Amino acid sequence: MAMMSRALRKAWARILPGVAGVALLGAFLCLSVWAEDKQDPAEAAPAAAQAAEKKAEGETEGTKAAEPKAEAAKEAKGEEADAEGEKPAVEKAEGEKEEGAKPEDGKAPEQAEQAPVEAPPPPEVEVTVAVGDATVVNLVRGRPGQRKKWREPDLWRCFMHGTVDFFATPIPWSDLLGSDQKPAEWLDAEKRLSTKYKLSGLPAVRLAGGKSLALATRLPIDVRPFEGRSIRLFVWMRADGVGIENDCWGGPPGMDVILKDQDGKIVLGSVPALMKTQGTFPWHCYYQDVFIPGEPKPDVEVKDEAPEAEAKAADGEKAADGVKAEGDEGKAEGDEGKAGEAKEGEKKVDGEAAEGEGADEKKVETGKEGKSEKGTAKSGKGESAKGDKKADAMKGKGDKGKAEDAGPGLFVRLFNPAQGTVWFSTLSWEPITTQNRYTLEEKQDPVSGSVAPNPMFDELPHHFRWGKALHYKWAFWNGPVAGLQGQPYDITTQAGFADYYKTKAKQDPMHFDYVVGALAEWYHLGLKFEVLPPLAEGWTTAVAEVIKTDQDPESGLWGCGKTPRSLAATWHVLDGLFGEARIVRADRASEALAWMSLTTEKPPRAAQILATVMDMQVSYEVEGKRMFAAWPSSAYDFRDAPAHKPEQRCSLAATSNAMYLLRVTAEAGSRERKTRAYEGVAEAFRYVIEHCVTPDGLWKQNDTDEAVTSGAFLPSIVEFSQYLERRTSPDVPAGVVVISAPAEEGGACQVKWKDAPEKCVSLRVFAAPKDTAPEALDESHLVGIITRTAGDKFLEMDPFLLVRRLQVASARRWNRSWAVQPDSYTEWKLGKLASAFAVQINAAPMSVIIPDLAEKALFVCGVNWYGEQSVPLRVEVTGAEPPKEGEKQPDGKAEAGKK
Repeated sequence: MAMMSRALRKAWARILPGVAGVALLGAFLCLSVWAEDKQDPAEAAPAAAQAAEKKAEGETEGTKAAEPKAEAAKEAKGEEADAEGEKPAVEKAEGEKEEGAKPEDGKAPEQAEQAPVEAPPPPEVEVTVAVGDATVVNLVRGRPGQRKKWREPDLWRCFMHGTVDFFATPIPWSDLLGSDQKPAEWLDAEKRLSTKYKLSGLPAVRLAGGKSLALATRLPIDVRPFEGRSIRLFVWMRADGVGIENDCWGGPPGMDVILKDQDGKIVLGSVPALMKTQGTFPWHCYYQDVFIPGEPKPDVEVKDEAPEAEAKAADGEKAADGVKAEGDEGKAEGDEGKAGEAKEGEKKVDGEAAEGEGADEKKVETGKEGKSEKGTAKSGKGESAKGDKKADAMKGKGDKGKAEDAGPGLFVRLFNPAQGTVWFSTLSWEPITTQNRYTLEEKQDPVSGSVAPNPMFDELPHHFRWGKALHYKWAFWNGPVAGLQGQPYDITTQAGFADYYKTKAKQDPMHFDYVVGALAEWYHLGLKFEVLPPLAEGWTTAVAEVIKTDQDPESGLWGCGKTPRSLAATWHVLDGLFGEARIVRADRASEALAWMSLTTEKPPRAAQILATVMDMQVSYEVEGKRMFAAWPSSAYDFRDAPAHKPEQRCSLAATSNAMYLLRVTAEAGSRERKTRAYEGVAEAFRYVIEHCVTPDGLWKQNDTDEAVTSGAFLPSIVEFSQYLERRTSPDVPAGVVVISAPAEEGGACQVKWKDAPEKCVSLRVFAAPKDTAPEALDESHLVGIITRTAGDKFLEMDPFLLVRRLQVASARRWNRSWAVQPDSYTEWKLGKLASAFAVQINAAPMSVIIPDLAEKALFVCGVNWYGEQSVPLRVEVTGAEPPKEGEKQPDGKAEAGKK
């Protein structure tokens, strides 16, 4: 019956595609959908029992010495308050005792007070939406605001993260094709989307191997109300024999999202494809969250324009809230709420090979996901895809894809880079609000314990790179034992890991960087929270030995595949597996991170690594003087022959890796090597700021790029440099500084920087308790900054002001976090600053109010372009200096010092 119903459904979808056939199709579906094959409850019980095995308390002995930091652990476990959704409850396995139930003398315990019985879930209801001449049918349970409830495990087999597109607005591919893009060439009317949860009469786009389709028309979405916020795009995919062996990042088909200017010519931003499934797989719904650059507009009411389909449980009545379905405009009933802060612990997906931005910014995946989305998001009356009031403006009149005063537009590009055939179906979109923002645990697949987009068919790196959800056991470590088809390795045994390392990790950089390089952190966290599958005895020692013995003895580097010596691979190993390898800071104690270690050993062959990395730094001549630049893309994956453009001197990815490796291995070198390493990092930082950062505070990924594309790697370059560290140098003067007392009680002191030295970019003014020694000063005492120039050039700005400017610009454009490591130095340092302090430019006098002035000692320090300070100079306050006749007292600008 199930097979027959599927075949008949396809036939009916072809025969009755129009609105006139909706009623008959709906009636037929009511009978056929229940004949679908469903998971036998008896088969689902073992999975539920396994998911319930986590104990409420207890700590594994092997973890005590390597316990993650409490705050990071709390974030990962989701113990901090999060009002954005309910955490799915773990069902008790059959026969498991409730906590506190203690039978005595073979008798059953007294009946405990029973919790209120939750109302049964509403029935699944078919909701049909007309999209032009076709129909889309969703099997919906509950309201849009209840989409996180009553999710059965099978939902993850069809939907990425169990995130449904039932309430999103469909966009037909035919509406996006340009005049020279013939439907017959790209659309496949025979390959219709058909799953147990969704049917679609819309034709799919079919791409053979090596083909791509950049759709010429912008999506019918006015993005301007969503500036500073995000929207979500859904697309269904199925494939037959796609991908490239040993390239699970560049080989799979996918969909890129591109934001262009009003004319569709200038790229303002992009979200590279995050769906990375290879081989053959059935229909699966993927989504991509797209941040719209700009400042949120608090006075703009953001309506959820998605068709909100509400399933009426009482009488089974079908309704489509907020859409024109079957000719009627339904009334949207949605939750009203503030678009709150995205849950910390959800993983970006940087590095990017995450977020797709760069294949080796790993810590972006293990860090925080973006900034908070501010402003009020409301659900109101939605509109159908065809009923969008902005449709004419968005599409333009007579010029498809271009519109007068339409604002920026979103475009999509579909691609299949290698082989086989892939189909894309039923593109749709919706705003991200409190209704559809999921915590990491809410994204976790109950069966595999993974947060991969397609857990049954994705390869192992994609299980790792999306984050560590802690609600269910990590069965995906067991690979085929857990029933996974795309992950055929059981890495919980010594032999299984050795086989995986040799046959896969050593062949594919994504496997090496995002699995091998991340094992320590996953191991300790999984052990701590009892979600790690049982491991073979001696597993950590055996794994560490396999990795250590694979190091190249001459260069000290690790690598894989075609790049046996790679800065990227070496960075992942040292940063992720050798917790003893920490950067030695001038103003912060260096602590070994045992929870990021598989061994307590120092990095092996550190001196060789140091020498190799220094030798790969590019140098060039300026007016007869030899200057160091940075590291080009050829150094990213070490090769004997340059693979970069001859004029390229900087790749942010390679430079980030190189700077980290120099910092963590510098102590192993001679005095001369240490000095050379320090200078190399400083000069590379200078080159990056001068040649990669654009005037608006954004940055290019390579010095030879023509445009800004991604927000990756510069936060890491700031983090790995000495730029923000408090260091004193006898070569940096402070100059002559006079501080005058306030003219009246509670008024402002006047700070004058006379004849500001050219070696300085700024003067920092500190106010500390009277008994504070100069060496005890830190950024928490900072009350004001005077810059020598107007700061038109970035390297003439005080380091704190420059980093703050870069952070603000990148937040508006990319919504990215700067916490590139779990113990981020940048966040720690900027967090010491006051929320606001005075700033003056052009060495002009500065006014600054200092509370309890009589109890304070005032110090000043000159600062050079790289953040090196003069020896702190204590300045006594002189008598008040009255302003000259007709002259106003200068005021310092308030500058935010924190995030």
